[in-house]
Parts: sequence; structure tokens; C-alpha cells
Amino acid sequence: MVSNRNVDSNGNYVLIKSYMGATNKEIKNSKAKSVEAAIDQVVKSTPGGEFLKNVKIYWVDSKYIAVEGDVWGIADNANFRGFAVGNKVKWTKLFKDYTGEIMDLKNDKSCTIKRDADGSIVEVDYKDLTKIGNK
Repeated sequence: MVSNRNVDSNGNYVLIKSYMGATNKEIKNSKAKSVEAAIDQVVKSTPGGEFLKNVKIYWVDSKYIAVEGDVWGIADNANFRGFAVGNKVKWTKLFKDYTGEIMDLKNDKSCTIKRDADGSIVEVDYKDLTKIGNK
């Protein structure tokens, strides 16, 4: 287990995402100059993330550090940019308005949403969303 902050030993932590930071692209794109920065990069990209378990540390191009691991946190605290699972949201795509409910906070860029109109699951960037209510 590795963390950059104090972890409550009595906390009810759950596995949020497995193998974060593990793709070849994520490892090659790492620009972290310290282990601490590499850990932050992975944990902060996962909504609700607090610490890593089962960690691997990589030395990239002899100048950068990358880490991969399972991100653990408190599921009830999972939110990103003010959005949380269950929020009702709206967005526009190709001049058409949509509404739906957030099903999963995928990463630090997008989430998956169940559209109200047809029940289909779509991925939408946080920057394109507006919150219109909670559960």
C-alpha cells in the first residue's frame, strides 16, 4: 500500500479501480519527476481515490517515474468536479440536447451516463455536462 496522505486505519475503504496507470500509453506519457508525483497522478485521476495497493513503480526513459496499482477509497466520497454517481445531468451533442443519470465516474476526464430518452449508456466529458439534480 502506498499513499501521499494520512489514511484512516479504521476507514471503510473499497476497491474503486484496478490496474490504474497500467496501460503502455499511461506509462509512456508519465512526466512525474518523483514517486510522490506519480502516485498523485494515478490517485487523483480516479474519483474518490485515496491510496494505491499492489503498486508497481517504473523508471521511464531514465528520467520519469510512473506507477500502476489498484486505487482504493471511500465509495461514498466518489465525486469529481462536483459530479457524483446518481446526479441528473444534461449536455448537448451535435445541436441536440440530452439528459440522463451518471452511472460511473470513469476517470478524471469523463463519466458514463444512462440517457433518459432510450436508456443507452454513453460516455461524456465532464466539461460538457451541467448538473440538473441529484438522485
